[in-house]
Amino acid sequence: MAKIVAYVTFDGHLGKNLGRFYLSSSNDDAIEDFRKLVKKKFGLIPRYEAGMGYGKSTKCIFGSSPVARFLNSIGAPKGNKVLTVFRVPAWIKADDEFSRAYLSVAFQCEGYVHKSRYFNSFDVAFHINKCVDLLDNGIAFVNDLREMLGWLGILTTRIGFHKGNLRKDGKLAKGLIFSVRSRSCGVFKDQVGFGVDAEKNNLLDRAAAVANRPRLCEQDALWLTDRNTLPERWRVALPTEHDADLARFYGYVLKYGNITLDLRQFYITSPHQKLIGDFARIVREKFGLVIPFARKRRHSYTCIACSVKIGRWLNEQGLTHGRERSALSSMPQWITESEENLAAFNAIASQT
Repeated sequence: MAKIVAYVTFDGHLGKNLGRFYLSSSNDDAIEDFRKLVKKKFGLIPRYEAGMGYGKSTKCIFGSSPVARFLNSIGAPKGNKVLTVFRVPAWIKADDEFSRAYLSVAFQCEGYVHKSRYFNSFDVAFHINKCVDLLDNGIAFVNDLREMLGWLGILTTRIGFHKGNLRKDGKLAKGLIFSVRSRSCGVFKDQVGFGVDAEKNNLLDRAAAVANRPRLCEQDALWLTDRNTLPERWRVALPTEHDADLARFYGYVLKYGNITLDLRQFYITSPHQKLIGDFARIVREKFGLVIPFARKRRHSYTCIACSVKIGRWLNEQGLTHGRERSALSSMPQWITESEENLAAFNAIASQT
């Protein structure tokens, strides 16, 4: 039943007057899967029509008001879904098996997988459109999907937004998109997949194989968080107050590292694991950025963070690209004019 609701929700349609429902797809396997599911659950026989829009597609149509009303009562949205408020039904979210079935059809219909043009990696993603007037509901619905994936151990990115398009009815719609994180492609393949879409599943096999390959940067790495439950990197927030921890952070970068010329990265290098851990803690607590691991380089660890916002903040405090130039820069007043901050900075600067 969860798959039927998903089919109607994504590539299907439930009539606004609840007189019929159908699936429109160019995938013959999807049409046959939908037919079998409805026949098994309700004993209905469909009729077929040519689909509308770009490319060749088929509509598998069932005319039954009682079944249409039932599907609507258990969470399948009726009418134009871009203009309709709906969420993932609670009874589906509450059960892992139902969640897998729903997600599998969701990605089969609205998901995609393709190889990166520049890197040996794949992007597994999900995309839907929503009227801008109902964008909050669209975000809540997509977050339902991300939450369900998270319960299955699948990490995802934040929601991104694509430029809106003007519909024929004058309404502006916007695209919502998120991706499965590369390291979760194997789990996604095992737990969800792309339903009966053989082409997408074949690409997913390749994506999972690439995601599961050994990563040179992680060999002998010092992990600073649980590698199996990496938290989402939310937007970086700059600190509103200057305290001893920030003075230590400034000292770490000045003594053990630097910032790149484009200010997009900053780093430190040290053989001391506690020092690396303290640096990562400050970045997480003061800026909200999680650094997953520090890379092993011979007898030391290099802890690299990517954030142009933090890079610019460091630059505003006087740090520049090049350690010699940074060493000649003047120290920020919020360090020199505070005994506590100055003591914290000197504790780092005096380390050997």
